[in-house]
Amino acid sequence: MVIGGFYSLMSIGLSLIFGVTKMVNFAHGEFMMLGMYLTYWIWHFTGADPYLLLLISMPTLFLFGALIYKVLINRVIGGIDEQQIFLTVGLSIFLQNIALLSWTGTYRTVTTAYSMAILSAGPVTISVPRFLAFVCSVILAVAITLFLKFTKTGKAMRATAEDIEAAMLMGIKPRRMFLLSFAIGSALVGGAGTFLVSFYYTWPTIGAIFTLLCFVTVVLGGLGSIVGCLIAGPIIGVVEGLGSLALGAEMKLVVVYAVFVLTLLFKPKGLMGRRML
Repeated sequence: MVIGGFYSLMSIGLSLIFGVTKMVNFAHGEFMMLGMYLTYWIWHFTGADPYLLLLISMPTLFLFGALIYKVLINRVIGGIDEQQIFLTVGLSIFLQNIALLSWTGTYRTVTTAYSMAILSAGPVTISVPRFLAFVCSVILAVAITLFLKFTKTGKAMRATAEDIEAAMLMGIKPRRMFLLSFAIGSALVGGAGTFLVSFYYTWPTIGAIFTLLCFVTVVLGGLGSIVGCLIAGPIIGVVEGLGSLALGAEMKLVVVYAVFVLTLLFKPKGLMGRRML
């Protein structure tokens, strides 16, 4: 369940982008990979605690996401689905190969004073890095939820997601909301990468693995639903843990993908149905 908080944070970024722009970003995992490498290299040269580097990774990924939107995504928003799919899949492959060319396929890991530390409560033991990632992910997820619910900008993003024409009549500029949602979604998944690097290896294609898990979480929670992602993340984490106990670590994702198929068969709109953001 602890890893579920991380899944929630990562999928909230994807769900936010889809909810506002109606576009699925297949390069979402590669943005996380960039956040991991950014954290790793700063830690490598400075020795700074990876959780403090969240203050660098999230703003950097926010600006990177805004740049990608202005240069690439803006050209296909409102276009046919094939354009959006080919563009983001191509971007995913491009970023993977840039990382491979720049940093090779070597597995890299961050080591801190608490990397091997555990918390014990009776028979239950939890890795400290995973627990910290869970707590920080939940805090960020709640913060973005409050931002969307109570701030003027957040309400404008929700209005754009619900009815773009009505939002325009209210003076909201949809293109600005599209850019902002893409940048915030990129920052969130970049932050997730910073959390992940403290207990997981970093390599150029790691994003593909977590992109699939992110899609499963988003579909289970309901496309475009932030609350759905908050609920679905821990569920996927528990299912993954039970799958590991029943089938072993190598086959644990079989159970997760079985949940994905069952969701599509019996509740295709997810736990939160049509609710957007």
